[in-house]
Amino acid sequence: MMKQLLLISAFIGAAISVNAQTYAVADGETITSTTTITSVPDVTLSFGEDTYTVKADATINEGAVYHHYVSGGINPVDGNGTAFDKAGATTPVKGSLFAMKVEKDGNMEIAVVLNASKKYYILEDGVALEDFNGFTVADKYYGTYSFPVKAGKTYTTFCTGSKLGFYGFTYTPTGTGIQDSTIEKEVISTEYFNVVGVRTNQAEKGLNMVKRTMSDGTVKVEKLYVR
Repeated sequence: MMKQLLLISAFIGAAISVNAQTYAVADGETITSTTTITSVPDVTLSFGEDTYTVKADATINEGAVYHHYVSGGINPVDGNGTAFDKAGATTPVKGSLFAMKVEKDGNMEIAVVLNASKKYYILEDGVALEDFNGFTVADKYYGTYSFPVKAGKTYTTFCTGSKLGFYGFTYTPTGTGIQDSTIEKEVISTEYFNVVGVRTNQAEKGLNMVKRTMSDGTVKVEKLYVR
């Protein structure tokens, strides 16, 4: 058991960097469709065309980092009024959605409120990431999702038929600049482990460790909490 706990501790340590910086939605913050957040270097956060409300909720980590979230009033659609899960749809521009443009390769952890049975997406320049291509959760989810990001790309997150809540994000750069985007890396395997280091077939309720092996041989280990 001790060996397994030490393994999990090592996983967590590998996922944390002194370069990580966080933006968290604050009490009383005013967010509109024209708001841009640039407090984290090399990341610009923008919002879909909507009316946004900041709500107090300390469900994630008992409010240690994230204690408020923001959500819009309408479901995301593209410029033609089409939801992303419909034929011919493009990247949504209206509704409760959150877009992060990054200037260096790195890792992004986003904190969200996701309603049950609603398709969840993260797009990279309009194309859904493999692990975030319309999956659903059985119960309302308060937690984080992590994924690698590339320099010069924009990552848009939202639900179809629902108004995603967004607490904020933590960004850890690993690259030195825009030129890093020329080095393409792909996920070649994904493994899940529970809190005692036992490998599982998929993410389970509670804290999971996700190990991703990249095409260049590097390994990324991230925390995933399923409510």
